[in-house]
Amino acid sequence: MGMTPLVITGVIDCTGDACVTVYEERRFLGGYLVFCKYCSPQSRPPTANEIDIADGTLRIEKSPEDALHLVQYRDDFDVSAEEVDGGCQVLRYRHQFRAHNPGMHSEHEAVIHIVLPQHFLPDLASIDPLPQYGWRFRDRFIVGWLSGFMQLDSVAPQPIIGWHSFTCTPVVPEQFNRQAHTLATELRALAAAQQIPSGTLVVNSTASLLSAESYRQVHAALINAYDSGSLAHMLRAQLGVRLDVVATIGDNFSDIVDDLIRWAEREGRMADLIRGASMDNETSARIQALRRAYEAQPHAFGV
Repeated sequence: MGMTPLVITGVIDCTGDACVTVYEERRFLGGYLVFCKYCSPQSRPPTANEIDIADGTLRIEKSPEDALHLVQYRDDFDVSAEEVDGGCQVLRYRHQFRAHNPGMHSEHEAVIHIVLPQHFLPDLASIDPLPQYGWRFRDRFIVGWLSGFMQLDSVAPQPIIGWHSFTCTPVVPEQFNRQAHTLATELRALAAAQQIPSGTLVVNSTASLLSAESYRQVHAALINAYDSGSLAHMLRAQLGVRLDVVATIGDNFSDIVDDLIRWAEREGRMADLIRGASMDNETSARIQALRRAYEAQPHAFGV
C-alpha cells in the first residue's frame, strides 16, 4: 500500500473550568489526492466528493476511489485551565497524536487541525511545533499542521506525530477579529520560512493574505464608503456575488466587511474587489486611494 493520507481534527469546547476536545481521525485508504481548504463561508454546499468537518472549518475534497476510515474519540485532560496575574484565564493544551490503526504498515502524511474555544487566541511563542497555518472562523481561531509520518515497521505501537502544545487566552469580542487577523498574518509569514512537507495533503494552498497595513486600508475604505445595503449592491453588480453568501450578516458592519475581505483573500478575488469598488464608487477618496495603493504594490494585497 502506498501513501495513506490522514486528516485529524480536534474541536475544543469549554464550560467554566471544564474543557473537552472531540477528535476525529479520517484515513483515506486509496492514497489519492486529498485537498483540504478553508471552509466558511462557501458559496455552495459540499458535493458528493467533499466533506465539511470540524464544525464547518475545513472542507475535504477526495477522489471517488478513496475508502474513508473514521475514528472518533474525546479527551477530557489535554486542556487545563488556570488563572494568572490579574485573574485572566489561560488554557494550556497538550496532546500526543498517535495512529489509531495499529495494523497499518505504510508511510503517512497528515493534517492536524485544532479549533480553539470561542474568543480564545493562542500565544504565538507557545505553539510547539510551529503550525503551518492559522485563521479565524467566526468567533474561533484555528491552528493547523502538515505532519510527515514515520514508517510503522514494528508491531509495537509508537507515537507517529508526537506532542503538540500551546497556551491560549481569551480576547474581548470587540477586539477578537482584529487580533485574530494580525495573528494569522504573523503565522503565515513564519510558515513561509518553513519547508512545508510535499505530498498528498495541501491546506488552503491558493489563499494569499494581505499585509496587516493593507488589511487596515481595505477595511477602512470599505467601512467609509459603504453600508450593508450599498456594499451588497456593489458586490452583486461588480463581482456577481451575493454578500449574504460570503459574509455573515449581522448588526456589526465591521464584522461583515472582515468576512468579505477574508472571502476575497481565500478565493483570490482581492483585485476584483478593489477594482469593483473603485468602479462603483468613483467619488470616494478612500476607495480611490486604495486603488492607487493596490496598483503601486499589488503584492501587499496578496496579488
